[in-house]
Amino acid sequence: MKRILFLLLLCSSFFSTKAVFVSGNITTNTTWTKANSPYIVNGNLAVDSGVVLTIQPGVEVRVDSTYIFQVDGKLLAVGTSADTIKFTSNSANPVLHPWEGIRFTLKSVDTSKLQYCLFTYADVAIYTTGAKLSISNSTFKHNNIAIHINSMQFNSSNYTYINKCLVTQNDTGIYDSGNWLINSRVTENEISFNSIGLREENSRQGLRNFNDNHFNYNAIGYSSTGQQFGSRRNTYKGNTLYGVYVKAASPVNIGYISENTFIYNATAIYIDNAAQGQIYYNTIAYNGIGIEDNFSYSGTVGNINVSFFSNCYSGNSFYNIKQNGRFDRNTRNDWWGTTNTLSIDSSIYDFYDNSTKGKVVYTSIATSSICQPVAPPPPCVNPGSLNIAATSPTTATATWAAASGAAAYEYYIIPLSSAPPSMGVVTTATSVNLTGLTGGEKYIFCVRTKCQASPFLSAWVCDTVTMPCGAPAYVIFNNISANSAIVWWGATTGATSYEYYVAPHPSTPQSTVVTTSNNVAIVNGLNANTTYDVCVRGKCGGYYSAWKCDTLHTTTGVNALDIQNAVRVYPNPSTGTFTVSLDEMLNDNTTIVLYDVTGRMIMSEKMDAASQIIELQNAAKGVYMLRIVTGDSVINKRVIIE
Repeated sequence: MKRILFLLLLCSSFFSTKAVFVSGNITTNTTWTKANSPYIVNGNLAVDSGVVLTIQPGVEVRVDSTYIFQVDGKLLAVGTSADTIKFTSNSANPVLHPWEGIRFTLKSVDTSKLQYCLFTYADVAIYTTGAKLSISNSTFKHNNIAIHINSMQFNSSNYTYINKCLVTQNDTGIYDSGNWLINSRVTENEISFNSIGLREENSRQGLRNFNDNHFNYNAIGYSSTGQQFGSRRNTYKGNTLYGVYVKAASPVNIGYISENTFIYNATAIYIDNAAQGQIYYNTIAYNGIGIEDNFSYSGTVGNINVSFFSNCYSGNSFYNIKQNGRFDRNTRNDWWGTTNTLSIDSSIYDFYDNSTKGKVVYTSIATSSICQPVAPPPPCVNPGSLNIAATSPTTATATWAAASGAAAYEYYIIPLSSAPPSMGVVTTATSVNLTGLTGGEKYIFCVRTKCQASPFLSAWVCDTVTMPCGAPAYVIFNNISANSAIVWWGATTGATSYEYYVAPHPSTPQSTVVTTSNNVAIVNGLNANTTYDVCVRGKCGGYYSAWKCDTLHTTTGVNALDIQNAVRVYPNPSTGTFTVSLDEMLNDNTTIVLYDVTGRMIMSEKMDAASQIIELQNAAKGVYMLRIVTGDSVINKRVIIE
């Protein structure tokens, strides 16, 4: 077996000047310390059975893509509120899901503990097949799945406890699957801004200790394939499709949904093919639809016993109950916001609206509110006073005025010519720092409000910014000889000066450079018949653009000036019509290319005769670069249009 490999190295990578690289099997009790952080997992890693890996507060663990971090023993990653433990991708600019996550197996018989940890950019941040696992006060963000409970066999002593965690901006927050229910508890968590907050596809039973959580602003708060579960004292707020979504393939016992608060959802509760179950003591207020009851199963159904009772309906836009199934439902002791039966009837969709549907039979109407007090949602208002400003050639800051009652904001920044993304990045702040931009590029930044209730999203509000100090658009050469050349480059907006270097090809950026205020220079002291890298960058105050490079090949010294002088352009300056003459130098592959000062190609054509007239229609006044390529020679000429 390959044992654990530790390498303490001096590195020049993005993470630190030092790092510990780890892979293989950890076969003895081991501690990862903050002093040696970060730890880079650069191969498959496993904690053996009976072995404890302890990770101290403040440690950062980075995992290279595709590698597995597996725990067959015990993992103790216990940080503090002031010094979290971070698990993430080993990438300077991670995309979604580049590393696999941490896998806990049934070989682990001791309780692993994760406390005050941060998990980002994983495919499945935590995957457990039924190990004893306690997760608390931790954050899961930008993962495909934050936590996947996949119990492979029955073991009543095993459990997964998830308590007081923030699970946000993942595709799926918590995913419960497998063949057996283990003793799990999901309590007091904030599960928000995910596609699905909690998803259950367990073939036995759903979570029974699933209480006191907040499912806010997801597409779907809780999704189930219909196995018996229990949802008690949870809050479902502002979910853009459903608060609770239960869809079974055949009639099932859905368990109970009780003492929850459903507010500002498109649909609070959706059930399909519920044959048994109870929905009671819930506050269902200011949703689009309160309860949508469907029954798509067309086969024979035995006992039907679904109870609705003692719920509070208030301010739902379309229906308090929408009965789409063919069976009658009875409900009792509900508060409907009124005791007027005509008003109650108008808030129910059933047989009396469509004779193919079942009836909703209500009795014992509550005469006063049994609801938790709920205020109507604020209107969906656009962000105001948007401003974006560059803070360096590669960074910018965007700020906007808060929108009253906003749940959060969604934003994106793209080059002005790019197509908008389907969705942006979510933030609860009213300002963001933007990095990784390109000097000289023009960007559009857009932000919109994620509202608390329908329509859930405001319109986009946008502003543009041009980043300073872009790299020169081109580097060209003229009058090339054996020992010298003229270098000319595109002017950079905002540049107060330029730096350039000349070095034998191939080269890396040089520490010794020449500074000039012009965008043209004469370089001397070159060697004949040699290839050089010539690189230029703009300096804008205290900032520098990226380097713009091209290769220069000096001549052997024979007839160098004759080649340059053999090409004539006249008249120059011109009004846009001029002649290019190559005397006797013409060959079958001679081409003429004209560029403007930004490096944009204006025209390109093959030269069929020793002299050729160029006519530019509506050409802007200014300086252009004419490049003639004939045989092994490249000649550049400066052209002025007045």
